[in-house]
Amino acid sequence: ALLLDHRYLYRSPSGWLMPFADKSARGYFIVRDCYGRSGKLVQQTRVTCKGKNHLFKLFKKWGVIE
Repeated sequence: ALLLDHRYLYRSPSGWLMPFADKSARGYFIVRDCYGRSGKLVQQTRVTCKGKNHLFKLFKKWGVIE
């Protein structure tokens, strides 16, 4: 919910969490196509190393972690 509230991710019409274009362009997220359990092709949002470092700093700033 935190990343949705701060406009890092949004929920697509199909229900998947997707990154906003500006956050993806900064290299925080990548979107991969993969096959789900049902065998259908789905998109999966992944956090990059750069994104993990950025989010760690933000979470400290927001008081989520100490």
